[in-house]
Amino acid sequence: MKQKEAYVRDTLGNVQQFLDANAAALGPVNSSGARKALDDAITALDEHAVAQGEHRIRSTGETNKQRSLRRSLRKQYLRPIAQVAAASLGNAPEIASLRLPSDRLVGSTLVDAANAMANAAEPYLAVFIAAGLRADVLDGLRAMTHAMQTSLGGRSDHVIKRRGSTIALSRGVASGRIALRLLDAVIEQQLPDNTQLLAEWKAVKRIRKKPGTTPIPTSGALVPARSPRLLRPPTTRTRWRRRQRKPRAQPAVAT
Repeated sequence: MKQKEAYVRDTLGNVQQFLDANAAALGPVNSSGARKALDDAITALDEHAVAQGEHRIRSTGETNKQRSLRRSLRKQYLRPIAQVAAASLGNAPEIASLRLPSDRLVGSTLVDAANAMANAAEPYLAVFIAAGLRADVLDGLRAMTHAMQTSLGGRSDHVIKRRGSTIALSRGVASGRIALRLLDAVIEQQLPDNTQLLAEWKAVKRIRKKPGTTPIPTSGALVPARSPRLLRPPTTRTRWRRRQRKPRAQPAVAT
């Protein structure tokens, strides 16, 4: 969730509390369509914010998983197979397919290269076993390659869902702003003479626009005074510039 969206959600939550706290004075406002629109917007924003964060975490987890699988794939299978092939199958025409794939290969390109290597090594499985590799070396290679392929698909799915949650958040923010405008019209009509409550409403509906701004208080809360601006002492360069300034010419005195 972006900071601006978080400010809107915070404001909607404050408005919700204000409406609940002043239910007696507001009368039918809390049963109006405007209040329902507010509650629906808050619920949607909460759900989409949680979903967005969840899919971000899961997509990052899949990325870390792929990095670990990539290291294990090379260390446990691709490099040993390439080394045995180079030592024992130097005259085989398929040796080119049994070379260690480039370190720059990631994702689906590495999956394709690993599967091709497993297929090319299949006819020479006895050679690899005789050299000391495990009997299920190719099965293990294919299983780890499949795990990486599954992780790639899982990450893509989480990225897509996270983007959907991001779009839904933008729409939820727009719906929340509309609910605020509706409530503003209803409350202004309901409280034409209640100056204090109207002042509190104007304060609570205000959406903060940037960090560090002090919100307008409600119910007589005090605003902390701003600290005075401190003047920075002149730097060495500033003092040097002042010394280089030519003195102003003094007007000639008539004699």
